[in-house]
Amino acid sequence: MTTAINSALKGKLNAVAELTLSTNTAATVFADPRLTADSWLGFDALTDNAAAVTPRVRLVERTSGSCIVRHATVSTGDVSYLVLIIG
Repeated sequence: MTTAINSALKGKLNAVAELTLSTNTAATVFADPRLTADSWLGFDALTDNAAAVTPRVRLVERTSGSCIVRHATVSTGDVSYLVLIIG
């Protein structure tokens, strides 16, 4: 317990995952055991193509362990993000 608290105080929250959007579709399933129906997700684009899509990303169908990410249809496989999961 002490290690977890000390890590959190140093900013090491273990709250980040990587997500690459599915190609040729307008939705991607994002599954992570840390997700809840009330989680807030922050997206940090890892590529230029991801940065172009970011304003059009939204979450739907949130459940415990997964959510659907709606987005513009992408044709390249390099639309990747670091995702911050809070809550």
